[in-house]
Amino acid sequence: ETPPVSLKMVGYEVLHKRSKFTVYKILVKGHQRDSWVIFRRYSDFYKLRDELRELFPSLGVTLPPKRFFKDNYEKKFLDGRRLGLQTFLQNVTSHQDAVSSEAVQNFLCAVGRLSPFDSLEESRAVCETLEDSNHHLQMELLDNQREIDTLKKKLEEKENHIRLLVKKL
Repeated sequence: ETPPVSLKMVGYEVLHKRSKFTVYKILVKGHQRDSWVIFRRYSDFYKLRDELRELFPSLGVTLPPKRFFKDNYEKKFLDGRRLGLQTFLQNVTSHQDAVSSEAVQNFLCAVGRLSPFDSLEESRAVCETLEDSNHHLQMELLDNQREIDTLKKKLEEKENHIRLLVKKL
């Protein structure tokens, strides 16, 4: 199995099952234009880091630190941790042997993907992510359409101005 082309942290979701915890949403893009979203807890990253240290002692990948005495669910902390986890993923994917390892492939659900959702909450989180992406794309499309309309109007004005100048000649 060829390793994925890119990994991008697209957000996080604080879930309340039996206890409160955060899952981080990762968009995995493969070589064949396929992509999928996976959800991982900080403990999953920690486990992967330990497995990689055992397999590749010189790899030197680090995670953002654990937080013991403050609120793990405040936005500023979660945003910082998300960025740290993105850096971790970039470091892992830049190492060909690591990204091809069974540990990373399992972490990314790159082998034998049947369903990316383990629970209804994860399904809901995926739907919300897709809705957010859709909304942002629609807003971007609307902005682009406005710019196109403005440019068309300016072009028409310039063409009319050129016609007037040509008539005066």
